[in-house]
Amino acid sequence: MAKKRSLDIDALLHKVALVRALKATGIIVYEVMWGNAEDWGGIELDAESLALRTGALKVNAKQIENIFRILIKDLKKIVPYQADGKHYGWIRSLLEHQPLNNPALPILPLPEWISYEEKQYPSGKKYAKYAIIQGKIPVAYQNTTRNRDTIPYLTIPKDTKDISKAEPSAALQAALKKISDDGLNIYSLINQLKKRMKQPKDFCFPEEVLLGVCAAYDRDKGKIDKPWPWFIKVIQIESGLWHANQQIKTNTNKQGDFSASIKTIMKGAK
Repeated sequence: MAKKRSLDIDALLHKVALVRALKATGIIVYEVMWGNAEDWGGIELDAESLALRTGALKVNAKQIENIFRILIKDLKKIVPYQADGKHYGWIRSLLEHQPLNNPALPILPLPEWISYEEKQYPSGKKYAKYAIIQGKIPVAYQNTTRNRDTIPYLTIPKDTKDISKAEPSAALQAALKKISDDGLNIYSLINQLKKRMKQPKDFCFPEEVLLGVCAAYDRDKGKIDKPWPWFIKVIQIESGLWHANQQIKTNTNKQGDFSASIKTIMKGAK
């Protein structure tokens, strides 16, 4: 059964190369694939089964196979692999756009470049922490891992190094790890915000800002229904406070205020 997932259609349709290659029908099929993929991005590449799931669109298996070819060979949006005599694909950008508090354990066989650790809440509910092994991704697809379709938080080392090149303090590492272990993928939220702000990958939010977010999580956990809107609201507040403190310290208004960028993003975070 397909999952109920939100998809940023505006962002998707502004990817000119994707829209030109897939056309209207292909875009809808791609969306259907997102809905039927597992939480880590895996899906069985069964053209006949997927054709049935397109419903009233009435796309046939041959059309689906052509869309598979475009997504795999031309656009490299899907990385193919085989297991137990069946064909599967990993939708590279699914988890980038779908940060989840408690991604489900895998049902489909995983490719060799994705591993997971089984976690369990105090209630007994189980979930997975996924990680990507960059060196095991097929060579033909490794040359695209630096573009905007990467999944940054999956590449975070297991010792929870900071998302940027800057070395975080032990206190921040521990705070971020605690949130991640609770099931809220804080690394994904941070990287998603950096992307929307059009910041380079090595951009680092001030440590005081991230520590403030961690403190807010301790206060709000259990009440966070939608992680992304909550995160945007909190980091906008913390970055505003940080900027104000910097102005007080330096007695100047020349500090780079990234809170304004967050405020713009916040308008669409509901």
